[in-house]
Formats: sequence, structure tokens, C-alpha cells
Amino acid sequence: MRDKIYLAVTFIVNIIALYMMFIYSPPLTLETEVQAPSDIFRIFYVHFPSALMSYLAFSITFTGSILYLLKKKFKWDTMAVASAKLGLVFCAITLMTGSIWAENAWGVYWNWDPRETTTLILFLAYLAYLTYRMAIVDLERRAKLSSVLVVIAIACVPLSYASVLFWQTLHPMVITLTEVRMGVTVTQTLLVSILGQMLIFIYMLYVTIKAENLTEKIAFLKARGGG
Repeated sequence: MRDKIYLAVTFIVNIIALYMMFIYSPPLTLETEVQAPSDIFRIFYVHFPSALMSYLAFSITFTGSILYLLKKKFKWDTMAVASAKLGLVFCAITLMTGSIWAENAWGVYWNWDPRETTTLILFLAYLAYLTYRMAIVDLERRAKLSSVLVVIAIACVPLSYASVLFWQTLHPMVITLTEVRMGVTVTQTLLVSILGQMLIFIYMLYVTIKAENLTEKIAFLKARGGG
């Protein structure tokens, strides 16, 4: 029952977000060196929340990894890998929507801008973590070594976010720690879009953790029974 209520709320919030993205929010341009067509701005309502979810996912993976190293309980490792899988998806969405924006705003899909490059590094860190896990059969060794890898790779998150502060970049800084450089309508639409994606992320994390638990139980039973 609670799952159905949560899904209903998630559905309603995202329908509202879509309405605000395409109808409530007016056509706008973002201040760039080359002005983008007005309606391409709407992809920002998918691009920016997806980037935030990828940061959130890696932070959860980092937290789960630290807790596993401290407490040696597999439930934390399961949370870490489940979040990493979702982070990889949201990071891929960030890169794809960013490329679409870049082609319309600057005429190329990819220009090795600092924000683009550091986000790609974050995507590769997710991919390396998941690939590394697949190469290790022993559950305890896999959890331990991959947790250490995450502790090292967590630097990718602040590096990606702060890249526009330290290097010259085409990316406009519309949200800083002290101000939001957007109109009220745009800010409202963005906040609802972030809420919608966060609700989706939380539910997907819940489902993915359950799936990971079942996978680990099957692997354990196979190992104990000799196949």
C-alpha cells in the first residue's frame, strides 16, 4: 500500500514537472557566448536534476562503502553498489542532455569544457567501480576492495561541481552557494523537476537494493551448495 501511495505521489509530481517544463515556464535563453535557441533551455530541467542525482548517488555509494569498511556488514556494500548503478544511469543522462544542449548552444556536441570533462571522469569512475566488482568473485574481497576504490574516487564529485569555479568554462554559473541567477518561474520549475527526479531515484534505489539482495542470496546459496 505504501509503495502504491509513493508511486502515485511520484507520478503526480513528475506530471506537474512536465507541465511546468513545457507550458508554465516561458521560452528562455541561457547566457552563453553563443545564444541558444529559446526552447532548448527546457532541456536544462532534465540536465541539471540528473547531474544532482548522479552526485547524490555517488555520495550514497561513498557512505555505504565507508560504513562497510567500518562495520563489515554486507548490507552497506549492497547499498553502495545499488546506488552506483543508478548513478551511472543518471550520469549518462547528464552527458547526453548536455551534449544536446552544447550542439545547439555552441555548435558542437562535445568541446572538452571543464564541466563536461569532469562529468565524463565521474561517469568513468562509476563504470570502473562496477566493472572492477564484476572481476572479483569472492564477496568479502570484492566488497572491501571496491569500497577502497570509492573512497579514492569520491574526489570526482566535488571536482565536477567546482570545475566552473577553477577553470574558464562555457558553462554558465546560474546557481552558486550564495545566489540563484534565474527568474522565479525558472527556479520554481527547476525545483519541481529536481523533486520529481529525486522521488524517482529514491524508489529506484529501493527496488535496486532489493534486487541486489536477492542476487547475493542466490550467489551465496550456489557457493554453499557447490553450484
